[in-house]
Amino acid sequence: MANFSTDENLLTWEPDLFRNVAPQSQKLTQGSDGVIRHSGTAVILSAATIGLVNAGITSGHVVYLSKDMTNATLYDVCIPVKSVATSTSCLLEAKTTACPTASSVTYRISSFDAQHENAHFTLCQRWGIDDDDLKTDNDEADLYNRRQLRAVSCYDVLTHVFGGQMTSLDDLYAQKSETYAGHYSRALAATKLEWDTDSDSEVDRTSRGGSIDLIVGNSGDAYPTTDYSRIED
Repeated sequence: MANFSTDENLLTWEPDLFRNVAPQSQKLTQGSDGVIRHSGTAVILSAATIGLVNAGITSGHVVYLSKDMTNATLYDVCIPVKSVATSTSCLLEAKTTACPTASSVTYRISSFDAQHENAHFTLCQRWGIDDDDLKTDNDEADLYNRRQLRAVSCYDVLTHVFGGQMTSLDDLYAQKSETYAGHYSRALAATKLEWDTDSDSEVDRTSRGGSIDLIVGNSGDAYPTTDYSRIED
């Protein structure tokens, strides 16, 4: 199934991420022939060389735009892709008032899809979520709201993105990676997963990140099947 987070979600915590971090191996497309135009309330980015379809661009990806004028900077911003219209144009998640029309705009679309997929796998393993649609009790399709895991997935992605950029144990990227690792641990412990196992749009059961198996009345999953050994003084 789809990942729990997208590149667009990362902007909530790091609005300038795609300006500052763009590994060459994760660049999908870039160029300097971008054109920003309006169609009603829609903001459209187009470029003859952008190759959106071949690059696999889709909603949730983020484009970094830059353009300097004589006395001002017209564009220096990261904007999510709303939808791909054609192989050479896409709609942006932006207001026309914040995106003036322009030509010769430099654009770059990078993606952390691989990190999102890793976070998805890690969380499915952590929670015992079946992501292969095997009709188990913890089938991913039974999650009542996949957004429950969005923030913790973002924290995991950012931990690894910044960790991959660090050049020393105390540089800015290392500090950011450590910070998000802490956010990840706390968010994981606080996560409450709700499940709709019979598809009636109502929560049937809840799993909590900080829960433990309890032994009550000599019963329960965690109760030992053999007697405790007695230790004599």
